[in-house]
Amino acid sequence: RRASPGLNGATKAVIDKRRDQLNTLRKTTGAAFAQRHPWDAVKIGDHWYQYFHGGYIWESAQHMCDRLGGSLAIIETAAENQAVGQLALTEIKRLTGAENAGVFIGGSDLETEGTFRWVNGRPVAGGFTAWQPGEPNNQNGREDAMFLSLSFSNNKLNVLWADGLHNAGLHGFICEWEW
Repeated sequence: RRASPGLNGATKAVIDKRRDQLNTLRKTTGAAFAQRHPWDAVKIGDHWYQYFHGGYIWESAQHMCDRLGGSLAIIETAAENQAVGQLALTEIKRLTGAENAGVFIGGSDLETEGTFRWVNGRPVAGGFTAWQPGEPNNQNGREDAMFLSLSFSNNKLNVLWADGLHNAGLHGFICEWEW
């Protein structure tokens, strides 16, 4: 279908061009009708993020992000790590007043103990990492889920990674969307 014949020529041309672009995108990538980020997500770099507060287990957090068309956050750079940590802690402070927190992100070693992978299947090792000293440590043989450990010292936000219990109810989790 073409744009309504009652529209002026310039408007009709814009609508027809956009429709053709979407059709090409849909045919070549399937992404034209992919779910987009929620309206209140925050853009950091090229992706969108949203903090969700509450004591979810890691698998439930990932399922919730998936249902919203995203995934638990995959951290690829130091700048992204800091910005995502700041987003989470700002919300946590607003909701609870806490200045230290743990927030699930999208890495785990649930499939193979000791081999952390992001939810998209890529290995964590070999890319940017921000593990706390001594982490991951699989304390008591039960820690499989990655989380951001957020704390302040000397008026500086520290955003480091740790492995924790996948069924621990942390402060919350961060979802990420590419669109």
